[in-house]
Amino acid sequence: MRGEIPWLLPAVRAGVAAIRGAEFDRHLEKLSAEDYRGLRRRLEAQGLEVIRALEGPAAGTRRRADPGVSPS
Repeated sequence: MRGEIPWLLPAVRAGVAAIRGAEFDRHLEKLSAEDYRGLRRRLEAQGLEVIRALEGPAAGTRRRADPGVSPS
């Protein structure tokens, strides 16, 4: 997975820039509210793919600690 990180970090930056650009375009009314929501959903889905790639395959098997349960 480490070999992919140099490619993934620019993808994260590009995704954030794309969302900011869409927000700016929405503010200037260059995008309708409906178009903005659709674009934002697609960009967020792409971002989640990058995050999952960064976490690696073991991320799906890890369990989050329940703050109400003490470790045994």
